[in-house]
Amino acid sequence: MLKLTTIVHEEAKATKKLLDDISLKQASSEHYDRLLKFLNSLCDEVIELTNAIGLYLSSTNDPQQKEVLQTWLIFGSYVIRQINDYCSSFEHAEILSVPTAIRLLLNKLLTAVTNRKAFIIRGDTEFNYTYQPIGARLNELALQLSRSITPLEESFAVLIFPIAYSKNVMADCNLVHEMGHLIVDGEKLTVKLESSLPPELKKTVADTIERHARNGKQLNFYFVQRKDKMNQILNHWIHETLADFVAILLIGPCSLFSFMKLIEPLGAHDRDDDEHPCTSIRIKMMLAILQKLKWDDVINKECPHVWKRAIEIASRGRHSDPEYNAAAECLPLIEDYIYNVALALCNRYVYAPNKFIAVKEDIYALLERGIPPAEKCASSSTLGAVDIIDPESIINGGWIFYENDFPKWNDFYGKLDHTEKTDFLNRLIGKAIEVSFVEEARNKDGSTCSKSDTQ
Repeated sequence: MLKLTTIVHEEAKATKKLLDDISLKQASSEHYDRLLKFLNSLCDEVIELTNAIGLYLSSTNDPQQKEVLQTWLIFGSYVIRQINDYCSSFEHAEILSVPTAIRLLLNKLLTAVTNRKAFIIRGDTEFNYTYQPIGARLNELALQLSRSITPLEESFAVLIFPIAYSKNVMADCNLVHEMGHLIVDGEKLTVKLESSLPPELKKTVADTIERHARNGKQLNFYFVQRKDKMNQILNHWIHETLADFVAILLIGPCSLFSFMKLIEPLGAHDRDDDEHPCTSIRIKMMLAILQKLKWDDVINKECPHVWKRAIEIASRGRHSDPEYNAAAECLPLIEDYIYNVALALCNRYVYAPNKFIAVKEDIYALLERGIPPAEKCASSSTLGAVDIIDPESIINGGWIFYENDFPKWNDFYGKLDHTEKTDFLNRLIGKAIEVSFVEEARNKDGSTCSKSDTQ
């Protein structure tokens, strides 16, 4: 027992050292600091636990207590291993690894829609964007260990981007979709969706799932398993669709552009999985929302080949699979209700085409002249005659600039190859977004006003 106590204590002390090392290299910011403090509190509790058990064992050898103490030590070791797993949340999360422009944009969008929920951003070596809700799981772990630890927000989440795209502002528009998942969870949009469905539609969905689950005429035990799994798949697909719709509402077509760029190399657009409906279905639904918002005319005018390519992918349909056919049949039945729930939340902040059209030429002018860094500190408006160009317009302008193969750029940057142009354009868009936040903090009479964009 003493040996087990020593091992767990050593694990806890080593983890404490790891957390100290993280704090030295992690730039201080509210939500990163909050998570780090929470993990330190968990680790401190395990150290105190092992110290108390060690003292108890040195003074007594009551065999009746050994089993209880051993259980606590094993749980303490489990907690330490969990802390080490969550330490990965700080990998590639230093201030220089996270694109400032996209962090500012996410903060603005989240604050506007939900009065701010806790999240951190980090990079990963995997070429994907993901959402990891960790608040509820960590709170549950802390509650089992100690009631003295201040809990995290239940919706506390990590948004993950490919570290290879740490400076790719256009590709990182996909993070708005991942933030959409945080909004769905934090605002309980799936609960609101369920309460908005008419009873007859709920029955139709339930009957559809039951019909597909019974297909095969196997034992009732397997029927229940299939039914539970099909319900779970539909719930995951609803969550994904809500996140797609929230992203479209908040930043417009660049959400579609960035998603297409991410999935284009994957090839198979007709295959579903447990978490997502197939790409063709998702793009079809995104196109429908963009049409409702009148974005289709803008995209067709500015870069018709993108709209054509999206329609081509959407028209491919899906590969029929018994495991996913129930969800695929139910999703279109409730698609409009999903949209209405997302719209009800975002309605005060829907990014509309007229906002983009009004400042399009100014955005192009900014990008073409390179947005000199010194202009950020100029006393006059950086954006010329326009008081404010919002970051959503800048990022959509950048995408359309990109999809148009850099109109007028050859005169200025003809020596750059395509990859170099992409990299340069990303840097310009990032700078333009940051400038827009500086300008946003200035009143029309030129005086500055208080503003907080830091996470």
